[in-house]
Amino acid sequence: MQTEALRNSLLSSISHDLRTPLATIIGAATTLETDAERLSENSRKKLANAIAEEAQRISDLTTKILEMAKLETGEVVLNKEWYAPEEIIGSALRCLDKKLKYRQVNLHIAQDLALIHVDAVLLQQVIVNLLDNADKYSPVELPIDIFVEPNVSSLTISIADRGLGIPENLLKKIFDKFFQIRTESAQSGVGLGLSICRAIVEAHGGEIHALLREGGGLEMKFNLPVLEKPPVMDLEESGLTL
Repeated sequence: MQTEALRNSLLSSISHDLRTPLATIIGAATTLETDAERLSENSRKKLANAIAEEAQRISDLTTKILEMAKLETGEVVLNKEWYAPEEIIGSALRCLDKKLKYRQVNLHIAQDLALIHVDAVLLQQVIVNLLDNADKYSPVELPIDIFVEPNVSSLTISIADRGLGIPENLLKKIFDKFFQIRTESAQSGVGLGLSICRAIVEAHGGEIHALLREGGGLEMKFNLPVLEKPPVMDLEESGLTL
């Protein structure tokens, strides 16, 4: 019964979130095909951009579904290496250069952070997903804050916005597969982004939580255990000489 309910939820979510972009693509392509000669150059560009944007939405949706499937079946093996936390965050921000072009992003990163032993590609995906959500669900004129704080045996990374937040009773529910809070202004999505984040963080032995911010907004906070010390290279290994 649980499997059947999950299947129905998946089909419902996918059908809903594919219908709108597909309708836009079909409409724009049909207009370009039948009315191309009567359209201005600017109108043709707008239709072409609409096709590209909606196709990208479908691609993102497909990628999330495949990522979740791999994580759940255990096909993803963590490729852990030593990285600087600020380097991973910088890479995530570069991935969202266009989306965050007009958004103020405040970095609050502690000095002299130790290296962490993580899968940088997957951890970057977590940060990208959280930043993307913060951008989607908060006014563009309000900033997004990124906090990175070391603890005794863990590292805490938080992505915080100044949006409307969510009801307190849904703070845990939002990490469930296919769960979405539908509002008139809600962005399209299948409800897998936060589930993927949780799966990746838990695969690293960490935890992720959603918190309501004082003054309004939502804070997504995850902890990564720091159980190993970074390797220390001697001068001979590093190739340096005094």
